[in-house]
Amino acid sequence: MVLRETLVDTDIPHRDKMRETVVIQWRNWFEQLKSDLSVSIGIFFFLSAFNRRRNPAGESVSLQTPGQTRR
Repeated sequence: MVLRETLVDTDIPHRDKMRETVVIQWRNWFEQLKSDLSVSIGIFFFLSAFNRRRNPAGESVSLQTPGQTRR
């Protein structure tokens, strides 16, 4: 072999194995992303409902952290 003497062809993963590994990693990442987004959407709807109950007149309410000034 060109890289080193002890490297044999069986040490190098076949392209199918590499493809399978990439697809598995992508699916894992995608499932985590879906989970993260579902939590974010749930929090958004909770806060929207909370603001509607606090402000039934429909006035615009912005989320501010303590010490933040409104522009």
